[in-house]
Amino acid sequence: MTSHPQRKRRGGLLGALSKRFSDPRQVGGSIDDATRIIDPKDAMILKEVAVAEVGMEREGEGGELVIAIEVRGTINTTGEQANPLILTSPDGAALLISQIIALAQSGRTGPELDHALVERMKEAISG
Repeated sequence: MTSHPQRKRRGGLLGALSKRFSDPRQVGGSIDDATRIIDPKDAMILKEVAVAEVGMEREGEGGELVIAIEVRGTINTTGEQANPLILTSPDGAALLISQIIALAQSGRTGPELDHALVERMKEAISG
C-alpha cells in the first residue's frame, strides 16, 4: 500500500471563519463583506474545471446521482500541480453555483463576474 503524505492546510476562507464562529451563517451567510482576511499560502490558482454526472451504487442499494467536479491548477506559493476531485450531491453542486451567482448579484464584484458568467453559460450551453 502506498503512503500519501497529508497536506497541511493553513488558513482559507472557511477555516479562518470557523475559528471565530461555529456556524458561518452567524456572520451574515457564506457571502459576507470583503473584510475577511485569508491566508493564500496553500490556495490553488484555478486553471481548468471538468464536471461529470456519475451514478454511485452502494452494496445492496440502488444508485444515486453524484456530481463529480475536478478542479485543476497550481498551488499559489509552490507552483505544484493540483487536481482535487470533489464528489457532491445535486444539492451540493447547486449550493456552489448559487453562491457564485449570489456573489455576482451582490454588486460588489463589478461587471467582470457578471460578464464572465454570461459568456461561460453561452459556451457551456452551446457545447
